Amino acid sequence: MNNVVKSVGHFHEPAVAVDQILRECEKCLTLAIEGSGLGCWHWHVQSGELEVDERWAQMIGYTPQELAPFKFDSWLGLIHSDDVEMSKQSIYKCVSDEIPLYECEIKMKHKNGHYIWVLARGRVVERCEDGQPLRISGTCLDVTEHKQAEDALRESEQALRTIFDNAHDAVFIHGSDGRILDVNRKMLELYGVSREQARQSSLLNDFSGPGHSIEQLEERWKRVMAGEALVFEWIAKRPNDGTCFDVEIALKKIILENRPVVLANVRDISQRKAAEAVLKENEEKFRALVENSIDAIMRFDRQHRHLYVNAVVEKETGIPAAEFIGKTHEDLGFPESLCALWKAALDQVFQFGKVNRIEFQLPKGLWIDWMLIPEQDESGKVKAVIASARDITKRKQTEEALRESEKRFRDLSEMLPEVVFETDLNLNLKYANRRAMKLFGYSSEELENLTGFDVIAPEDHDRVKANIALRVKGIDSGKIEYQGVKKCGVRFPILLHANSIVKNGELVGLRGVISDLTELKTAEEEKARLLEQFHQVQKLESIGRLAGGVAHDLNNLLSPILGYGELLRDDIGLGDPKREAVDQILRAGSRARDLVGQLLAFSRKQTLEYKPLSLNDTILDFEKLLRRTIREDIELRIITSPDIRTIRADLGQIIQVVMNLSVNAQDAMPDGGTLTFETAMVELDESYVADHPGSKMRQYVMLAVSDTGCGMDAETQEHIFEPFFSTKGALGTGLGLSTVYGIVKQHEGNIWVYSEPDRGTTFKVYLPVVEGAAVEPQRDEKPCTGQAGSETILVVEDNKQVRQLAHNILKRQGYKLLLAENGAEALALLASNHGAVDLLLTDVVMPDINGRELFAEVTELYPAVRVLYMSGYTNDVIAQRGVLDEGVSFIQKPFTVQGLAAKVREVLAMN
Repeated sequence: MNNVVKSVGHFHEPAVAVDQILRECEKCLTLAIEGSGLGCWHWHVQSGELEVDERWAQMIGYTPQELAPFKFDSWLGLIHSDDVEMSKQSIYKCVSDEIPLYECEIKMKHKNGHYIWVLARGRVVERCEDGQPLRISGTCLDVTEHKQAEDALRESEQALRTIFDNAHDAVFIHGSDGRILDVNRKMLELYGVSREQARQSSLLNDFSGPGHSIEQLEERWKRVMAGEALVFEWIAKRPNDGTCFDVEIALKKIILENRPVVLANVRDISQRKAAEAVLKENEEKFRALVENSIDAIMRFDRQHRHLYVNAVVEKETGIPAAEFIGKTHEDLGFPESLCALWKAALDQVFQFGKVNRIEFQLPKGLWIDWMLIPEQDESGKVKAVIASARDITKRKQTEEALRESEKRFRDLSEMLPEVVFETDLNLNLKYANRRAMKLFGYSSEELENLTGFDVIAPEDHDRVKANIALRVKGIDSGKIEYQGVKKCGVRFPILLHANSIVKNGELVGLRGVISDLTELKTAEEEKARLLEQFHQVQKLESIGRLAGGVAHDLNNLLSPILGYGELLRDDIGLGDPKREAVDQILRAGSRARDLVGQLLAFSRKQTLEYKPLSLNDTILDFEKLLRRTIREDIELRIITSPDIRTIRADLGQIIQVVMNLSVNAQDAMPDGGTLTFETAMVELDESYVADHPGSKMRQYVMLAVSDTGCGMDAETQEHIFEPFFSTKGALGTGLGLSTVYGIVKQHEGNIWVYSEPDRGTTFKVYLPVVEGAAVEPQRDEKPCTGQAGSETILVVEDNKQVRQLAHNILKRQGYKLLLAENGAEALALLASNHGAVDLLLTDVVMPDINGRELFAEVTELYPAVRVLYMSGYTNDVIAQRGVLDEGVSFIQKPFTVQGLAAKVREVLAMN
């Protein structure tokens, strides 16, 4: 650059040297522009063509060739709609010489679809002879990071200000000279002053009560400025009315904006001080008051020993008052967790000398409000603590009821179907919510150009004007019914309720709600429909309770029916005419067992065996069976996503979901079609959860089952998951989709249906992802070649028929058997047994001790004994006994002969 300057100085050099100087200048300018990140542009005003360099194009993700041909209008099309008019006006002013320089910060659309902030500058650099602009040249700079930094700083400052203004204590910020720099909202409320008055006042002269000296404040100020943090009590004064009150002040020096300031936290302790004064004044009356108090009153020394308790304590605990004296809570045998809580509360009062208040719940369910008040000696040291305990159970119940009521109110208000609007006095629409578009059939853009008269029938216009005239006179006409008019011309009844918008004492508009009265006109039909739904829900809940309640007894009854039926069939020859009768009994028993399983499924009480599994592997393994099951005129398509994650589920139940959905899809395609299974990873966001009640924001594995069949209308879709609802007439039970729904919900998942008549149906099942779970590899287990054995088995079952059935089945297999009705009988039997016991086959739920407890005692006598649990109870009952833990062997009643024999052999063969 120095060489260039020197060359320019020699202006008498030949023209060749001048050209060289210009080239060097141009090169330097180019380097400077490249280093600054600026993009250059040239607008040829007459032709509208816009030239941009490569840096300008790269700024928004393009090359200059991709933008060609590039016109002025093309440039406007890249600018955000909010900034177009501003940018056009600015550049036109530059063209017309109203301003010398065009300069705008605008948002421009990047090739990837997002917007960046750009600082654009330019000026007219070439004009024709008559002065008209020919070319404007300028630069653009990406200032997105700068704008984001400004926004982040603004948000941070706003957050800090919010915290400052919402602090519980009044806060002063003083300069090192003692001048008040700032205060928070609590200070203004506590002292009753404005922010301007506070900044012009003095802490000692204006906000302090009588009795404080300047020397006292100066001494403390010096200590704080030296780095000491002080906490002391003070008499504060409200300058506007002169009232005084007690405060506690905490002073601390901090560094704010690179300068030392003093932070003063002021807390109103007038109530506490008043309480302490009253306590001291009435100390002599203490015993008379506490003995007649409805609260439990106690007094403790510094070792937490009781010095006094009133009659209420004796009545509530059942412990004589005299036994409390000199003893701690631990000495009296109160629960350990409560003793720790009470000890911490007492320690805090003894340590800080302040009133302490806690709430806690007793084991029997009562809520207690415990207030602890320090009792000080003449030196101010806490010598004892007086505690008052009040039963606040009813208050807690009332608060909980209030919270539930408020939640219900919030939920209902979010679901209100009314139109919300705002207009001026001529009914020009200023605002309308989305419900207005749906109710009247207009788009948001169309609503902006409408008035209230456009959505109200013409014959009601005079009434509307008359009611507005009444409001101008200050008369509220209340709720009024009109005839509304939709965009399509359909009329319907509406109820309009508006409030007046008054500014500066003048009525300027209306704000209110519009309710569609169409539903009210059909209220009886809606009431009947809702009542039917309510009865249907009651039916479901009743069946669920019934299924869960009787499952154990039904399974115990079905066990001997199926078991003895199988034994009887094995004993009857193939040609015996009685064999068909036995087969009919077994089929009926199996159907009853399956029906109990279905009822437990949609009531979500069936026993599940959760294991990590891959939904892709499950679908692919099931494909062969599925292709043999569905009709040949149905094409089967399976589309699996490669990034599927692990779920935790019961494999058999997931297969039942797939089979039920497949059968339903096949029935929906009587003339053939396509059945598609598709898996994918999805993450349900906030908007999806808001539109689908019951779902949660998290990652799911999705299984979509789609058919090209007859589809369903909206009314049918509302009922498809209800038990006993079927569109197949006598051919359907109405339990298929109910079972699917129950299984999915028991896996903490969701299922949604999407369908239109003649457009097919898609069921989407969402099963939650399990973090850190690995899919267990499928083991190729060889079939058991034999089920017989010679080991000794202890059978413990309180149901005589089931116990005898197990005996008969296992006896046939060659096992030695010991039978007991309950745990006590089993232990007594083992006490006199001198042989080995290889397996304990026990019921889970028994009257005296349960199966898990019995196994623990049996292992003390026979450490190598194995256990096989059995039960007819539902999942939640068994889970409470811990039987469903991973690795525990379990067989569900009713069991088959082969099932029990195989399971016993499997458990005995375990390592």
